[in-house]
Amino acid sequence: MKYLWTMLGVLALVASTLSGSIAAAAQATPESGTVDAETRATLAAIVPDANDLPVGYDFVGETFLTAEDLKGDDAAALSDAGFVTMYVSVYANTREHTRIRSYASAWTNADAASAGNDLLNATDEGLTTGSSEIGDEPRETASGTYKSGSTTMSVEAVSFRHDAMLLGTAVETDDGSEPDADLAKDIAGVMLDRADTLADGQSPKNIDLSLPGRTLSFQGEGQMLQAGFLGPKDVEGIYDTQGSVLSKLESSWVETVAVGEGSDTATITVGLTTFGKADDASNAVKQSADIFPPLTDQKSVNDASVDGADSVAAYTYSSSSDERDAMNSYRVIFSVDTDLVVIDVQGAPSSDAAKTVATDLAKAQLGCATGGACEVPDLSALTK
Repeated sequence: MKYLWTMLGVLALVASTLSGSIAAAAQATPESGTVDAETRATLAAIVPDANDLPVGYDFVGETFLTAEDLKGDDAAALSDAGFVTMYVSVYANTREHTRIRSYASAWTNADAASAGNDLLNATDEGLTTGSSEIGDEPRETASGTYKSGSTTMSVEAVSFRHDAMLLGTAVETDDGSEPDADLAKDIAGVMLDRADTLADGQSPKNIDLSLPGRTLSFQGEGQMLQAGFLGPKDVEGIYDTQGSVLSKLESSWVETVAVGEGSDTATITVGLTTFGKADDASNAVKQSADIFPPLTDQKSVNDASVDGADSVAAYTYSSSSDERDAMNSYRVIFSVDTDLVVIDVQGAPSSDAAKTVATDLAKAQLGCATGGACEVPDLSALTK
């Protein structure tokens, strides 16, 4: 069970990063390697989404972690043991002081996963472990408390192996109340069902496994802040736009990466969303000023265009976390058939740099989505 707790400090960083502490996250070392799109899609599809959780839990963030993220100077030992990557997801119910952390990690084979669990279980965190009937061995439950900074967290957790993956979830409280052990077991059961569904060659609801391979991947480009699938309930919860055309989306993959250092950090977000009808994708573009919350000093770009797109909208705005060039951020939204693409460049050195990079990203992403070239363009304008 140490496997689950090794990442708790990292997950705290993930959660705070996704809430806006971008500059701190950018100090971390960029990912040293890349993971294939199929593996990333599988791991991200296993963790629960808003539809799998009780009412009141809101999406916080999700991303991939490297061996360096988990083990620091001991990363080589983890990689040598067959570790590939770990995917983590966090939801929170602030009214009940509860959060749910779920993870799925990939290993080179089932034996490596089993041995890797033992490797990461080397330190006793003071938790009480017990038996579990969910998934394959090694599998167990854990309960107790641990320190997260100055806060004492109470936890009920379940972890297990599924072929060459180690999976798990934890229900945690920060107010001294007892976490719901049955909820942890229920979520673990959902994850097992989703893993079985994927192993049978099928996809869970609102999961399009092709999307990671059709979206620009920023592995190695900076510090990954967000990566994963979002369903209609997640998206509308993020934008607080219940009942909009976004409720009709079929699947969405979003990546956000921080590029640069310290106060000069810029962030890039690329999202690819699919709809059942081309009109819905086009309407999302046309209604974008109303669907998405207004940006600071937002202004429409009248001459915005993306060659090959069916409809396009673009906006300049200022980053509230940056004092360099007031209008230093750029968002372009376009549709191609049933695909909707959102490109966001925030906190660039200047408005020109933001527009240039966003425009180049839009061209590259169009190629990704339509089967053409799929390479991240030059991002050096963001670090000048």
